[in-house]
Amino acid sequence: MDTLKPANPHEDGLMPLVLRLYEVMDQRLHAEGLGIGMVCARGPMTVASWLGGIPALMMELATNPDGVSKLLETVTTSIIGWLHAQLDMLHAPEGIMLLDDVVGMVSKRHYQAVIHPHLCRIFDEFDGLIRVYHNDTPCPHLLEVWPKPISTCLTLATKSTWPKLRLGSGIRSRCWVMFRRWNRCARHAGRGQSRSPGVPGERCTGRRSDSVLRRWDSSRHAAREHRRAVEAARVWSK
Repeated sequence: MDTLKPANPHEDGLMPLVLRLYEVMDQRLHAEGLGIGMVCARGPMTVASWLGGIPALMMELATNPDGVSKLLETVTTSIIGWLHAQLDMLHAPEGIMLLDDVVGMVSKRHYQAVIHPHLCRIFDEFDGLIRVYHNDTPCPHLLEVWPKPISTCLTLATKSTWPKLRLGSGIRSRCWVMFRRWNRCARHAGRGQSRSPGVPGERCTGRRSDSVLRRWDSSRHAAREHRRAVEAARVWSK
């Protein structure tokens, strides 16, 4: 841990290739009046778990919280740099999304002492953008201590958590509406009368051009719905 340094997104691993793909695809979409509005990254606990596994990380969190916090500080710096590098590739960035299911596995005490400062640091870094946090792990014990910046939008895949979220916890209940609207966009974009072995939702008409045009129309509709959702999120986050 003492020799671990933050990753450079412009030089390390496959990140330079991904950034180039972001730039190329955003330019192509921009020429059609579309674009990439949101970039994503895994959260600090998820990235840290890749280094030694979740069991080892949880054991260290219980026995050596200071060491884990030091590790998360380096990882958080890398995540912030990675998100900034992605945003720099886009014509009109609108938000960031952080995905970290491992956070939901820890106790409230360990979350507040070790993890919370690093999540706040990430979301504070991107003030002014839509900030989305995604967690699939059931964690009702953490709802009241989530960092305030993520009140812009929160997605939780576990249905049992939503009633608690909507009743309180300091997070805007309107993010439930956002969650449903984005789900509706995704369903529309993938809807079809029948499916082909290729792209999910592709209609089997025997004419590839028809299929491509249908997908293009669905994508444009989803983009319009996304823009409406973005505007709604900006209003709700004020």
